[in-house]
Amino acid sequence: MPKVGGLEVLSFAKRRSPPTVRILMSGDPGALDAAGDSAADHRMAKPVDSERLRVLIQLAHVAQRYAASADAVFVKETQGRYLHMNPTGVALLKRAPDEVIGRLDSEVFDEATLLEEVRGSDHEVIRTGRPYLYANTMRTTGTTRTFLSVKLPLRNRDGAMTAIACLSRDVTEILGYSPLRARRRVAVLLNDVAELAAIVGGEPPAIDRTDVERCLELPVRVPHRILVVQAVPTLAGSLRSAGHDVLAAADAAEAWRLLLQEGDAIDAIVTDIPAFSEGVRARWPGIGVLAAEGPETIEKLAALLK
Repeated sequence: MPKVGGLEVLSFAKRRSPPTVRILMSGDPGALDAAGDSAADHRMAKPVDSERLRVLIQLAHVAQRYAASADAVFVKETQGRYLHMNPTGVALLKRAPDEVIGRLDSEVFDEATLLEEVRGSDHEVIRTGRPYLYANTMRTTGTTRTFLSVKLPLRNRDGAMTAIACLSRDVTEILGYSPLRARRRVAVLLNDVAELAAIVGGEPPAIDRTDVERCLELPVRVPHRILVVQAVPTLAGSLRSAGHDVLAAADAAEAWRLLLQEGDAIDAIVTDIPAFSEGVRARWPGIGVLAAEGPETIEKLAALLK
């Protein structure tokens, strides 16, 4: 690169885009030592370990995706050394990034109880080779917050576990919701965990709604709330007889009012108004919408809610 060196490029990248993961590769050990941690997040001696480089590229994807996330997200080696933690995670720990990245759990956590929880959950992932779901509490700015965390194993091409990724969500408010609203938040969490698994190259975690509800001690059996809009007159009664919590709207205008009030707590909508269905899918993509088709509707609805 004429007139500019690699360290200058890395320094510029740090100023322009702080979340970008910077990797310095060199065949000169002295150059790596002289660069220091300020120039690069990771340093690699040549010849480069392709598996480690693959993990670092995964970290770059995680860093960009979760730079502004409200969830704490991190990736660490199985020995407990942190490879990446997003700004939310660092803020929760009340640390500077350089006090976390490259350091071990024992250097990051002051509270013995929390350190034991972190190590215990890591051990379960390493022992079983499967995702691990757990809830824990933290005191932040004088308040106690509850977090639901999912840890996922990262594997190399040979299938060996090389690192652990974690998404930790503040669920304090969810615990205060009605069971119906909590169900909606659980569904969003499961989607977000599946996205993280895809980013780090893992299989979709075998964690379902029931696992999350049990972990948070939410009622597992909650009647589905169904909004019936200008459909078959007897359908609302049939759905109630089938054990559902049913809201009925005479027209699209009334249905919109109910959605604005109860959208987070509605699991599905049954309607015979095509234009209304399209509008709902655009505004509330997480709510299942089903066209009313007489007696077969209940069977199709049961399949939709699985």
